[in-house]
Amino acid sequence: NEDDWHVLFGCDASIQARQAAGIEQFLEPFLVQASSAKHAIHAICSANDKQAAGIFATLAWVLWNNRNCEVWNDSHESGRTLGFKARHMWEDWLTVQQLQHDTEAANTQHDRRNNTQQQQALRWQKPAVGWYKCNVDA
Repeated sequence: NEDDWHVLFGCDASIQARQAAGIEQFLEPFLVQASSAKHAIHAICSANDKQAAGIFATLAWVLWNNRNCEVWNDSHESGRTLGFKARHMWEDWLTVQQLQHDTEAANTQHDRRNNTQQQQALRWQKPAVGWYKCNVDA
């Protein structure tokens, strides 16, 4: 009997996958206490360890996708491969998020500098001795 608990937590592939992903010890307390897959997923994703919860969320998608590939295309990957795949996908996603954050921070800092320079450039300054200034934009 295949249900959501079986696909995500009970079958050999999911057990091997979470071991390969390195989150077996993190997940174990949630699996012991949960009364359903829904409750387990909610508790795991609400946990303080956002890194492990993120890997789990990615792993859940990878496992479900693998199940669909098996049902519809008669092809699947080993649990160990799925675990490594989920971990790499999570690390790639995290790297992109950090790069975006760093880029946004750099752009914000650059914008502040430009705004300050523009504000300084827009302020009237007394001309140097021997020079006259004529405002033509008034």
